[in-house]
Amino acid sequence: ISEGLDEAVFEGLIEASKAATQAIHARLQAGRDRLLEMSSCRHTVAAALLESVEEHEMRTPLRNYMERVFDQFGVDQQSDTTHSVILHPTDQMADHRFPGLPDEGCKATYAREEALSREDMQFMSWEHPMVQGAMEMILGSDFGNACVCTVKLPPLQPGSILVEAVYTLHCAAPKALHLQRYQTQPIVRVVMDNNGNDLSKIITGEHLNKLGERVKRHVAQNLIRHAKEVISNVLDKSDAIARKQEQPLVDAALSNATQELDGEISRLEALMKVNRSIRSEELEHLQEKRETILRHLGDAQLRLDAIRVAVVNE
Repeated sequence: ISEGLDEAVFEGLIEASKAATQAIHARLQAGRDRLLEMSSCRHTVAAALLESVEEHEMRTPLRNYMERVFDQFGVDQQSDTTHSVILHPTDQMADHRFPGLPDEGCKATYAREEALSREDMQFMSWEHPMVQGAMEMILGSDFGNACVCTVKLPPLQPGSILVEAVYTLHCAAPKALHLQRYQTQPIVRVVMDNNGNDLSKIITGEHLNKLGERVKRHVAQNLIRHAKEVISNVLDKSDAIARKQEQPLVDAALSNATQELDGEISRLEALMKVNRSIRSEELEHLQEKRETILRHLGDAQLRLDAIRVAVVNE
């Protein structure tokens, strides 16, 4: 009897242990599933990320932009599918090479899903080397630096001419120095009418962007031909106004650079006193870099970068 009772108790303990283990496993499994569900896919966050990616890709605006760029610079483009294009260099290209375009041409698509299924196609996004190179080529050239428009501004007499001149603080220096970070205001904008009135604070760039209307090429050419002397005189006065702001901008850039670089030199000198692994060559290199940056910034000058001529109409 005693042995029977001991065996029964032992079997009961085993069954209780199994039940407890199963219960703990079920609780762990349930908790693990909930944790995985929470961390693997948060639908609200995922939807926001997908929307952000789709908005960033902006397939249609990118395609429209690149079609205009290819047409302007003489690159032959032929539609292949709904979202893809075949590109070939031509003898009519503005430059002998187009950035990122092979000599034998290439196939490109603006649809991510098509690029994933076609290894022979390049995926055209805003980060693609061809797109980035095209934008750098445009920004680094005179292309698009001048335009003519008409605008309705009741306070001004119809037929008046407005000249918007944009000047940039140009500094001929190696790109590795990144001098732009010291220039808090690298652009000077001057707006004058044909009577010599400075309207820079009254007529903003947003006003002209919103109210300006495009004119045909031949109309713009005739306008510039007849108003060439007037525009030249207005630009001379604009230059005089812009030059007054040149030295303050240079002084501000020199002050920013001096403050930042002197702080780096002082920090390195302090570290050298407690850290023997810092070599004196590092300090000398930083001091030479400081002198180079200050020298280039001191030679910076305002340069006319863009001009917009607006004719006031009724």
